[in-house]
Amino acid sequence: MWIVLKIEIKNYYDGKLEYVQDDILGVTDSLDEAKAILKDDVDKTLKYGYFDKEIYHGETMVQLTNGGTAYLKYKIHKA
Repeated sequence: MWIVLKIEIKNYYDGKLEYVQDDILGVTDSLDEAKAILKDDVDKTLKYGYFDKEIYHGETMVQLTNGGTAYLKYKIHKA
């Protein structure tokens, strides 16, 4: 079983944590299905424009930022 996680972290400008939000985007029996879910959500997020900078893009993890104090991390986890 594969779990696709989405975690958003927002800091205040002084570096203190403002909030953390986590979501489960999907649970699949196939890694390929999990990758498709991850890719689809990343593509939509980049299209909307708030998170428009890619920090890291790997096979099972993607990290985005807005260039300021907000970060978005996608992770495929094997359960």
